Amino acid sequence: ASASAARRGLYTARAVLVDTEPRVVQRCLQGAEDDGGERPVRGWSYHGAGSVYCQGGAANNWACGFNVHGPAVAEQVLATLRREVERCDRLGGLLALHSVAGGTGSGLGSHLLQVTRDAYPAVPLASVSIWPFEGGEVSVQCYNAALSLASLYETVDLAVVCENERYLELCRLSLGEPKPSLASINAAICGNLVRTLLPSLRSSLGVDGWAVKCGRQLSPAAPLGPPLRASSVSPRHFESAAAGGRVAHGTEAFTSDGWAGLQRHGFA
Repeated sequence: ASASAARRGLYTARAVLVDTEPRVVQRCLQGAEDDGGERPVRGWSYHGAGSVYCQGGAANNWACGFNVHGPAVAEQVLATLRREVERCDRLGGLLALHSVAGGTGSGLGSHLLQVTRDAYPAVPLASVSIWPFEGGEVSVQCYNAALSLASLYETVDLAVVCENERYLELCRLSLGEPKPSLASINAAICGNLVRTLLPSLRSSLGVDGWAVKCGRQLSPAAPLGPPLRASSVSPRHFESAAAGGRVAHGTEAFTSDGWAGLQRHGFA
């Protein structure tokens, strides 16, 4: 499971939050969803002890994040990650989510993925990289993204690329939102990742049963291993999360999609 046992009615996410500024991490711990201050009603939370941050930021510079902040926090991040791993009955894999536009997600993220690979060489390691908008505010975002991809190619087993520009168009055209918010874009990305990385379960099987059944054939470390290997068909292990049949909210009851319709509209 990706969360520990429920406490006070809330599950605690099995995650490590890392940033070079405390503000974003603190907002995640408090449950804020976006810059508008929306607070979603959810049945889980982050653990405060599972966060690592420093002061100053990475100045939108890949080299600063990789060479300065990376070595400074690597030991603390690995110690925090080790605590989360030790709480697992079975380690199915490690999944990193990061942006590649600024210096923190790109540079620091690349460094932490490398040290994580060294610490857990036999564990399936996947990354989800959020691609910047074409007209982003960071003038050097193309360099940060290129350096991140070069590092990911040498480090992870599977790299999933999520393009902000494509998800913006998805929310506009398929979901009927003229001005999609960041929350809508994030929800679309999360929806595709869930459909891509999580197994399809029957009620009689359950997560543990699926992990044992598939793990014997496809991976020594389930449950992330099997879908990771099954979805990574590219020899370079770079993929895009996709799902078909997206419709605007409130129109599900009036929608009936067949194979012809899915082929006509394509996959987002």
